[in-house]
Amino acid sequence: MKEIVLANQVLNEIIFEGVSFKKALKNVFAENYKDRKQASIVSIFVGCALRHNLLFKKVLENVKFVEKDPDENLLFLALANKFFLHRLDENQLHDFVKKQLGEKYTPEIEKILKYDGKINELVDVEKDSFESVSIRFNTPVWLVKMWKNHFGTRNSFKLLKTNISADKTYLRYNPCFARPVELDDASLFKQSEVENVYEYIGKESYKRLEGYQKNALFVLKPVIKELFDKYINPLSEQISLYANEDEYLIKELHAQSNNKQGINVVVSKLDEHVESQRYIRVNKITNINLFEANEIYGYKVGITSPQDLVIVNPTSSSFNKIRSLPDYLLHFDPQNLDKYIAKQKEVLKDLSTFVNDGGILIYMVDTLNKKESLSVVSSFLLNNPEFELIDERQIFPFEDEDVALYYAVMKKEIQK
Repeated sequence: MKEIVLANQVLNEIIFEGVSFKKALKNVFAENYKDRKQASIVSIFVGCALRHNLLFKKVLENVKFVEKDPDENLLFLALANKFFLHRLDENQLHDFVKKQLGEKYTPEIEKILKYDGKINELVDVEKDSFESVSIRFNTPVWLVKMWKNHFGTRNSFKLLKTNISADKTYLRYNPCFARPVELDDASLFKQSEVENVYEYIGKESYKRLEGYQKNALFVLKPVIKELFDKYINPLSEQISLYANEDEYLIKELHAQSNNKQGINVVVSKLDEHVESQRYIRVNKITNINLFEANEIYGYKVGITSPQDLVIVNPTSSSFNKIRSLPDYLLHFDPQNLDKYIAKQKEVLKDLSTFVNDGGILIYMVDTLNKKESLSVVSSFLLNNPEFELIDERQIFPFEDEDVALYYAVMKKEIQK
């Protein structure tokens, strides 16, 4: 049961210490073994336990453990194997769990671990209630209620259903470097509807691709390139990006500029953008000015003249990450929402002052929350009548674009 022992260590770091899924896996793998097959099994078990976390907690709600008891996570893994994965011998795993629990092993636990029916039969909740929907889609009740209120029953249900499915991986060919077909097997790619953006259909991690390792490919949803293609004027000389959330936006601007246009990139903390710094350093990129600033005075240090295009991508609830990070909602604190919104409004207002007459201001957040999208933009437009909304859209992950994204494009009128 080596895999279960290691998976339990990973879960303990994630649930009790707040370590991210990827980092916890890396920590345990580095310390214990290099066996890729075992690592894969551990990852699968941990992922399953996280994606059914609310269900497992409900099943075990009457089984009392002390706070941060690792044996609770051990039971999560046993339930994952019994009802979903079936990777390990059920009797052997049961005996292992019984031995590990010792005196804490009770008849109630035995009843659960030896239950022959479906796991949903062990859960006593009112059908179609918010709690029932929450457990079914492993989404907190507060978020289920918010989405229903914002987008209606039909769209919220489609959203919840999509969030428990894997998202597609799209890779963008970077024209500043070699073409991907020269670096990797072309059969691994499927051309999207957007030029130079490919769906990756290979089974191995895209990070192993030579093209990705040589920066000829980077992760990018087609709709982002489509948006930038539409609003980045090839003749524009001044572009600024506030990239506090998505590293790929910096790479896309670089790809669009083809090493020619000057690009100012503002981040609130440089140490949180190591990948962007590495990308600029390794590739000896000279047309990107990456600097740290947190308010308008700091912005003025790096942005010294009016800009033809300003893109604002502030920190948000980032609900787009739910599909790719099984522990995202586990670590998410809804009390931070008001802080995000206040900062979004502040950053949008401050950076709008750098937009040239006739220039474009784009506000974009990878989330599904009207308070961070429609409300922020509506408030901004009300207080800044010199800007006109010319394009706006909330994209849902169940739509063709396969992403949770809101964007608003505003044009500044030419002052007479």
